[in-house]
Amino acid sequence: MEQALIVSNVGLWIVVSVHFFLYHRFAKQLGGFLQKVRLEPPNEQKRGLHIGDRAPEFRVLDHVGREVVLEAGQKVMLLFTLSKCEICKEIFPHLKEVRTQYADKRWIVITEGEVDDEKAAYVPTDVPLLSSSEIRKNYGIKYVPALVLLDQNLRVIANDRVFSYHDLLKRLELYDKK
Repeated sequence: MEQALIVSNVGLWIVVSVHFFLYHRFAKQLGGFLQKVRLEPPNEQKRGLHIGDRAPEFRVLDHVGREVVLEAGQKVMLLFTLSKCEICKEIFPHLKEVRTQYADKRWIVITEGEVDDEKAAYVPTDVPLLSSSEIRKNYGIKYVPALVLLDQNLRVIANDRVFSYHDLLKRLELYDKK
């Protein structure tokens, strides 16, 4: 009987020690997570562009090596995408059709990472496909796909997250009148 109590007591201490260790690890990971998501005061780059703001100019090489310069003079439509974004994958096959419909505006598609051949095949030849996380950061784009429309003076007309191909069409139709 006495030996059973000793074994039981040792077993209980083992269980308590394991629980303590697991709680300690969980608390440490939770603290790290909360540190990452802690809200910081907004700064110009984090809050993004607002209607009427002047958009940052840029000079970058596109996926085929052409220099692309964003400067005043023509209305511009910037489409921000990512390769792993499912909505972006839905939009890409329709880019040529949409480009034809809104041919009076300059189009620039901005993505991050390596530009694969499949994605490049969907982009019309006159539309630059840029790979730049810096541009996305400078424009304060947090969610993709995102559509940023600029007037001739590079003032922001619209800065919207796009939720589907049909949503993109609705937004383009709405802002085409501006």
